Parts: sequence; structure tokens; C-alpha cells
Amino acid sequence: MKIARVVPFLDFGGVEKVVEIATLEFSKNDDLEHVVIVLGLSGRVAAYLESQGIEVICLNQNPRIPNLFLLSNLYMLFRQRQFDVVHTSGAEANFHGILAARLAGVKTRIGEEIGFPKHHLAWRFIFKFIYSQATKVIVISEAVKKKLIALGELGDGKAKVVYNPAQLPSELRFPKEKKTYLTFVMVCRLTPIKNIPAAIEAFASLEPSFQNRYKLLIVGDGEQKVLLEKKVAEMGFEKKVTFCGYQANVSDFLNQSDVFLIPSFSEGSSVALTEAMLYGLPSIVTSVGGASEIIGSSGSAVLVDPNSIPEISNAIEYFLTLPASELAMMGARAKQYAGTHFSPQKYARDLLTLYKNPV
Repeated sequence: MKIARVVPFLDFGGVEKVVEIATLEFSKNDDLEHVVIVLGLSGRVAAYLESQGIEVICLNQNPRIPNLFLLSNLYMLFRQRQFDVVHTSGAEANFHGILAARLAGVKTRIGEEIGFPKHHLAWRFIFKFIYSQATKVIVISEAVKKKLIALGELGDGKAKVVYNPAQLPSELRFPKEKKTYLTFVMVCRLTPIKNIPAAIEAFASLEPSFQNRYKLLIVGDGEQKVLLEKKVAEMGFEKKVTFCGYQANVSDFLNQSDVFLIPSFSEGSSVALTEAMLYGLPSIVTSVGGASEIIGSSGSAVLVDPNSIPEISNAIEYFLTLPASELAMMGARAKQYAGTHFSPQKYARDLLTLYKNPV
């Protein structure tokens, strides 16, 4: 089977991580030919996949919708390579990739909605048409599926929920150190939707007796970095909050942390949360969107309203007062649940089943 995975970019982020995991898993199957096609610029994940012998085709074009030249190039590429399956991820890839695959006569055309769309009325009609040209459309959570159906872009029978995978490294580098405080960690892009200022304010609002009992690691980069660093400096919290920047490998940070924090205003799903669960971390999770579906029935998290700083603060206090044995049990439940439901092997099996039987 010849599979093309089409993405807008391939540098870093949740989508890129999922593509990396899936591609490496597929590479173990000699019956599959898996090619990654990047519409725009490549980057760190693209370079890594190429170093592992994966074919990455970077078109180096502006993926902004619509780009007729890009559509034409994809059409010719699909005709030339005769792919059995074209799987697109993200709005730009869905628009150009699904149309080009349909015109090129690709039998199985899989779109994928990677988050909550914010389309005005005209774009809703456009993507309703685009998705009508797909054989099936993957959605990363039930929450995203309900949103797309409510917008009228997707019918219930066309959608298929496939949760994103995550993966532990082959070995952890060192055991967790003994501490007199808890380390909370956020792994995300530093963007407004991640609600990082509210998290910082929630820690600041804790009673004085708790102020020496935690540290917060913020792993990631993005447009709010300068603003957030300024906010922490103005609060005098430099010793409590550490900005770790972008990290290609977050293993060490997760391995040295105790609680994962994700208070986003909205999450379609969360690869970072799944990774944290695999490391045995309980979590504080937004109640908005699909992140709570990742937690499932594991009993390993406290759900919070992202618009309520007191609610986030209360969740932090809950973990600061939780006995170590109960914290460990919550972490063990998280690890067991994630390992069963979100492994690379299960994800690859789910995709192959869909590729072979998309209707």
C-alpha cells in the first residue's frame, strides 16, 4: 500500500509529533510505502524523519488557501506516484490535498481535522464541500466531531474519531530526584489559547504557606514568551517559574515533574497530555474541549474551568496537600490508561484499518 501523508508544515508541534510517530511505526511494515508531503517549509521533524530513511517531499510553497499552483503540483505528484491513500492533516492540507487527490483519482482520501475550526459562514460551506470529496474525515476527539457537525461541515457518518498517539523513549535517563516541593509542568506553544497567564496567577494566589512548596516549568516557545517572562519578573516569581524554551525532547522535563498542567481555553485533544500520562503524571486539565476524553476513566486528573483562576488555584492546592502515596497511584493510573489507549501501535492499527476499509 502506498500512502501519502500531507501536512502544511513539518517543524515542531502536536501535529508534527503525531506524523513522526505514525511514520516511524509504518516504516516497520515492509508492505507499506509511506511518504510525507509538506506543503510549506520543512523543519526539525522533517530533518529527523529523513535521517531515519523516510522520504519527505517538501514543496516549499505558501499553503494559504487557495493556492492554485500548489493544487496543480499536488495533482501532478499524486498522478505520478499513484498513491493508494492520501491522508491530509490541517485546514491547508485538507483543502489542497483532498481536492488534488479527488482530481487525480486517488481511491482513498482521508482528511483530518486537528482542532476546533473557527470558520465564518462562507468557509463553512467551502469545507463542507471539501469534506464531501473525502472518503472519510478523521477527528481527534468527540468534542471536535460534535463541533464540525454543529457547524454543518461534516455529517456524522463521514467522521471517524481517532485519538492521537504518544510514545515513551526506550529508556528514561535518570530516576526522579527526591524533593521537598512539587514540580508542575506545562508543555505547549506560548500562545493566548493555552491560558498560561491564568496558570501563573493561580500559583500567585495560593496562600503564603504554599509558596515554597512548588516550582512551575513552562516548556515551549511562541508569541507570548516575552509577555510571560515580563509578567513573572514583575511578580518576583523568577525562582518559582522557569521558562525552558522549545525542546525537541521533553523527556527530562516530564521525568522530573510531578503534575502536568493544561488549563487551555480550548483543546481539540492534546499530545502533550498523553505523553505526560505515559510518564505517570497526574494532571490538572481544562474542562473545555477534548482533553478530558484523553483522561477518560483513568481517575488521574482534576478538571478545571479555564476561565476561573480560583478553580485552577484550588486544583493546585489539592495536589500540594495530597499524600505522596495517592499522588503516585493517580500517576500509575494515568500511565496504565495511556499505554493501553494511545500507543503508537494502536494508532497505526487504527489508521491501517481505516485506510483499508474507509466506508
